[in-house]
Amino acid sequence: MRILISVAFVCLAFFTQAQFNIGVISGGDFYQRYVNPVDDTETGRSSGSAILNGNFGLKVFVGAPSFSVSVESYINSGLLALDVNEYKGLGAVSYPILAKLNFKGLSGFGVVEGAKGWSIGGGVQWSRTEVYGLSLPAQQAGVERKLFRNYVFEISYGNGTKSKIQEYFVRYGFDPVVSSNVFNIGVNTTFSIPYFKLPDFNLTPDSDESEEAIKI
Repeated sequence: MRILISVAFVCLAFFTQAQFNIGVISGGDFYQRYVNPVDDTETGRSSGSAILNGNFGLKVFVGAPSFSVSVESYINSGLLALDVNEYKGLGAVSYPILAKLNFKGLSGFGVVEGAKGWSIGGGVQWSRTEVYGLSLPAQQAGVERKLFRNYVFEISYGNGTKSKIQEYFVRYGFDPVVSSNVFNIGVNTTFSIPYFKLPDFNLTPDSDESEEAIKI
């Protein structure tokens, strides 16, 4: 994560006109699967869902039409997530926090309608399964479902402009210490609210602003 952030800031140093954009994320997973940390029970640890999954959150971009850096976080819900091999309850929820490098159409500042692009990033995700309706046998077996953390990696591909981005993503995360892992594949659409541009601090010698600054 530190390397990713360092590379992002180095790339941003080359921009002569950095721009700022905020967007609302909405979408959902085509499929999601979670494996809880190892515990003392002998029950299954996995849960998954392929229907009624939804995402909602915020995304912030800094960059230019060809490249940007973004930070995003959203609530990812799976209302009918369950363990098909050993039913213990329903529902799953996760909270990914991601830093991403976005290229071309996924930069958030594109000017060509439908421009293609891709992104790569990583971060952390907190997840919980069996959110409601934990069965009596599971309770008697000592099953407790709490939020667990995984470090995640994500890659996306899609298209967009400065006002809207649609990206198909694959995200995977794991924690080898507790043997937990997560997998999400789906689509998100980001709508800008609205589109801003930061001041250009790279003034030329013959500009009015530059002359005023020199006088001061």
